[in-house]
Amino acid sequence: MMPHLRDLTLDTGSIFIDGNIWEKIIIKYLPKLKYFQWKTQIQINAGYHDQEKNVDVLLNSFRRAFWLVEHQWFVQCDWSPMRGSYYLYSIPYSFDNFCFYFPTYSKSTYPLSYNPLSYHSVRTLNYNSTPSNCLPPSHIQFCNIQHLVIMFLVNDYFYTVVPTLDQLISLNVSLNNKQNSLHQMKLLLNRAPRLSSIKVREWPLTMIEELLFGMKCSSISELDFSSIIDGTYYNNEQCIRLSRSTLGAQCKMLVINVNSLTCLLDLVTNMKNLQVLNIRFKDVKWNTSSKTEPEFDVVGWLQEHLQSTSITITSMRRVVLSGTDRWYNTYLLIQHS
Repeated sequence: MMPHLRDLTLDTGSIFIDGNIWEKIIIKYLPKLKYFQWKTQIQINAGYHDQEKNVDVLLNSFRRAFWLVEHQWFVQCDWSPMRGSYYLYSIPYSFDNFCFYFPTYSKSTYPLSYNPLSYHSVRTLNYNSTPSNCLPPSHIQFCNIQHLVIMFLVNDYFYTVVPTLDQLISLNVSLNNKQNSLHQMKLLLNRAPRLSSIKVREWPLTMIEELLFGMKCSSISELDFSSIIDGTYYNNEQCIRLSRSTLGAQCKMLVINVNSLTCLLDLVTNMKNLQVLNIRFKDVKWNTSSKTEPEFDVVGWLQEHLQSTSITITSMRRVVLSGTDRWYNTYLLIQHS
């Protein structure tokens, strides 16, 4: 129904159409198509030794003259023994997000072994690594990453895939192995001069405190510690240590779980640069007539208990219900005058 279409960018999810079928569709229904970018993911059912054979079959359907000569449309297939799926897409890659699994093998219909501009559109990278001695050569490189989701361990192979972090502004990091994770984190931060936001997932509280006091990165202004591996919630003593840490002192936005309302006082009073506080706590008396509202106003309680009159607090708030538990999330906007 779109015979005049000239430009098509398509994410088909897990729906696979091979090159032969695409060729028939385009010739019959999209005769004026000039630009065609797409990606799809295909589940692997073959054994390890049959994976590369399947890849060759897939790519051969995109090696006809229609693809390589008439349109010069090229495709690449990535696969990992740990992944359980093929990742098939046109190159240059035209989407702003990419999921990379280590180790990854690649084959393409591109006539050269490497196209340096293939992944320049990628701004968000999800990098997954597993312990492995297998280091297949990779020509995939991401040079414009702004948002990185990564699971440590980070090895030298990572820096061949991501040779520069000069544009990185947000980091979402979880643990695969505790060994050397803080050292790897320090090396990563040293390469990211513009990094402003860190979210730590599945880290024990002791390692987070080592991070707070052991790392220096003046550009970081947002911290998210809401997903601690052992389910620990910050108490007053821990909140005080957080507020006096290197990263805590420069923090402007904080996401954290605490075990009592009094922790709010420590954070709001001591973190002089704090502007936004997204806090989750359970120490709330619930209104028996309401399933979603506490009995009191958190902002009013804070203003009443704050000794300093130079702090102004407003809020946007919501309640998150989880099973039989009711967790109260409050978003505080803080102004120090």
